Amino acid sequence: MGNRQPRNEWVDVVRFWAMLGVFFSHCRFPGWTGEYIRRFSTLAVPLFFASSGYFSAKIDQRHCKKRFLHMCRIVILANVFYFFYDLLELLATRQDLSQFIRDTFTIKNLLVFLLLNESPLRGHLWFLGALAYCSLAHLLWLIGRNRFADNTLSQKAQNRLQMLTMCLLFAANYIGERYLYSIGAADKILIAIRNWLFMGVPFYLLGIFCHRWTEQHLDRKNKVCLWLVILICLFLFALVFTPYHHTLLLYLPTVPVIWCVLFLCGAERERTPSRVFKMQAAYYRRSGLLFYVLQIAIVRVVDLSVTGIGIDSSLIWHWCRPVLICGILFLLSGGIAKIRYCLVKRSASV
Repeated sequence: MGNRQPRNEWVDVVRFWAMLGVFFSHCRFPGWTGEYIRRFSTLAVPLFFASSGYFSAKIDQRHCKKRFLHMCRIVILANVFYFFYDLLELLATRQDLSQFIRDTFTIKNLLVFLLLNESPLRGHLWFLGALAYCSLAHLLWLIGRNRFADNTLSQKAQNRLQMLTMCLLFAANYIGERYLYSIGAADKILIAIRNWLFMGVPFYLLGIFCHRWTEQHLDRKNKVCLWLVILICLFLFALVFTPYHHTLLLYLPTVPVIWCVLFLCGAERERTPSRVFKMQAAYYRRSGLLFYVLQIAIVRVVDLSVTGIGIDSSLIWHWCRPVLICGILFLLSGGIAKIRYCLVKRSASV
């Protein structure tokens, strides 16, 4: 299979804004503004999985293995970074390092990290491991198809098998979340459902199907209808998303909204984005994961600094805080990515 297809930059533009949505759900504005941003940003994480599947629809086994190993390296590096960050913070605040190490590196935490993808250092790192699981699931599928399925199943039967797997995982996600919520075990939802196959793989498969359909059935003439469907789905999403459902992750409108967003990107795939949109797409490709990994550390550093100054209780600060931290993170992530690019380019030329 070919792997050098022209990249749909509109999907990267959507990922850029989803990246900001995730940040503003971690670092919120006060009042109802922050609450509504948090509600709509719930679309962001499933959209990341689906867009990864969208770009991986035609990937071959060799590149899929390379992507899986790349994500594993990122998972390790991100956890190592937060381990040393925590050590520096404990040293700066003169807390007990030995107690931190004993509490962090336990057999239970190790098993939870390996089996359920829950980092003992920072909870938001689950997303990186879940992306690695998606690549691993895709790699296993390609290996199995190359060895067995091509000889026993038609392409149509393989597509139906993938569709069935996706639907079963969505059903397990939806039913499992609501069961845990109904029995008062909402605190178990994140680690039991979000971190593993139930969250990442079905949306990854959804992205693969979106890519196939947009190539075969969609053109720009459909975009007005798609916009209308997207707006209706977003409206339903807002209605379903009540303050009493903070711990739930998957809502019925989530899948059609993401489907429509990716379809719209597919319909616009032959239209070149404007310069501003190109910059947004390029920033996400270079710095998106770095932006995600660093955000909790930067929030913590800024909050500790402001607490020391004594302005953390100011209402003005609570409104300025998300914008200021986002700006710092934006510049820092972009700068690190630029330095890395220059170093790689320089080493390649030597």
